[in-house]
Amino acid sequence: MSEEELADYYKNYQYSDYVAWSFSNHSSTIYRDSDMIGRSLRENSDIYKQWMKPMDIYYSLGCTIFSSKQLLGSITLFRSEQEGDFTDSELACWK
Repeated sequence: MSEEELADYYKNYQYSDYVAWSFSNHSSTIYRDSDMIGRSLRENSDIYKQWMKPMDIYYSLGCTIFSSKQLLGSITLFRSEQEGDFTDSELACWK
C-alpha cells in the first residue's frame, strides 16, 4: 500500500471502518474482519467499495496493542479475495 493510499484511509475512512471499535476498546485485541462483518455488508460498505476494492484488498487480520489503556500501535495484514481469508492457525499465531 502506498503512502497516499494509507493517508486516504486516515483522511476519509478511519472513523467509518468496521473495525474502528478496536481502537477505543482500551485493551489489546486480535481480530479477523470476516468474524465481524458479513460478505454483503462488507461489499456494500463505502470503505470496501472506495478504498479496499481498488487495491484488491478483501480480508484483514489486525491487532491493536495497548498498555495501561494507552494505544501503543496497531498492525493490520491484508489479503485479496483470491488469496483467501486468514486461517484459524494464522489467527492463533498472534495470540
